[in-house]
Amino acid sequence: MVKRVERGEVILIGRYGRVVAKLVPPDAPPKPKRVPGVWKGKVWIASDFDEPNADMARMMEEGPVEPVAR
Repeated sequence: MVKRVERGEVILIGRYGRVVAKLVPPDAPPKPKRVPGVWKGKVWIASDFDEPNADMARMMEEGPVEPVAR
Protein backbone atom coordinates (compact mmCIF):
# COMPACT_ATOMS: atom_id res chain seq x y z
CA MET A 1 0.00 0.00 0.00
CA VAL A 2 2.81 2.41 0.84
CA LYS A 3 4.32 2.10 -2.64
CA ARG A 4 0.94 2.92 -4.19
CA VAL A 5 0.58 6.01 -1.99
CA GLU A 6 4.15 7.05 -2.85
CA ARG A 7 3.06 7.04 -6.50
CA GLY A 8 0.25 9.45 -5.61
CA GLU A 9 -2.67 7.09 -5.11
CA VAL A 10 -5.21 7.65 -2.33
CA ILE A 11 -6.20 4.47 -0.46
CA LEU A 12 -9.42 4.15 1.51
CA ILE A 13 -9.48 1.60 4.32
CA GLY A 14 -12.83 0.25 5.37
CA ARG A 15 -14.48 -1.90 7.98
CA TYR A 16 -17.92 -3.43 7.60
CA GLY A 17 -18.56 -1.49 4.41
CA ARG A 18 -17.67 1.88 5.93
CA VAL A 19 -14.54 3.97 5.27
CA VAL A 20 -12.60 4.32 8.53
CA ALA A 21 -9.25 5.63 7.28
CA LYS A 22 -7.72 7.35 4.29
CA LEU A 23 -4.07 6.92 3.28
CA VAL A 24 -2.85 9.91 1.25
CA PRO A 25 0.54 11.15 0.04
CA PRO A 26 1.97 14.01 2.10
CA ASP A 27 1.45 17.54 0.85
CA ALA A 28 4.27 18.58 -1.43
CA PRO A 29 6.26 21.51 -0.07
CA PRO A 30 5.42 24.69 -1.98
CA LYS A 31 7.80 25.41 -4.81
CA PRO A 32 9.61 28.71 -4.45
CA LYS A 33 8.50 31.39 -6.87
CA ARG A 34 10.89 31.66 -9.81
CA VAL A 35 11.96 35.17 -10.63
CA PRO A 36 13.42 35.74 -14.11
CA GLY A 37 16.81 37.44 -14.05
CA VAL A 38 17.46 36.90 -10.34
CA TRP A 39 21.01 35.63 -11.10
CA LYS A 40 21.81 38.33 -13.68
CA GLY A 41 25.24 39.78 -12.94
CA LYS A 42 25.90 37.23 -10.17
CA VAL A 43 27.09 34.29 -12.29
CA TRP A 44 30.10 34.20 -14.57
CA ILE A 45 30.85 31.39 -17.01
CA ALA A 46 34.25 31.22 -18.70
CA SER A 47 34.12 31.39 -22.48
CA ASP A 48 36.04 28.09 -22.66
CA PHE A 49 34.08 26.20 -19.98
CA ASP A 50 33.06 23.43 -22.37
CA GLU A 51 36.41 23.04 -24.11
CA PRO A 52 38.28 19.75 -23.67
CA ASN A 53 40.45 19.72 -20.54
CA ALA A 54 43.55 17.50 -20.69
CA ASP A 55 43.97 17.36 -16.89
CA MET A 56 40.36 16.30 -16.35
CA ALA A 57 40.56 13.69 -19.12
CA ARG A 58 43.73 12.25 -17.58
CA MET A 59 42.11 12.05 -14.13
CA MET A 60 39.06 10.28 -15.56
CA GLU A 61 41.17 7.78 -17.50
CA GLU A 62 43.99 7.17 -15.01
CA GLY A 63 42.41 7.97 -11.64
CA PRO A 64 41.71 5.35 -8.98
CA VAL A 65 38.58 3.25 -9.32
CA GLU A 66 36.65 3.21 -6.06
CA PRO A 67 33.32 1.60 -5.22
CA VAL A 68 30.28 3.84 -5.17
CA ALA A 69 29.16 4.71 -1.64
CA ARG A 70 25.67 3.48 -0.78
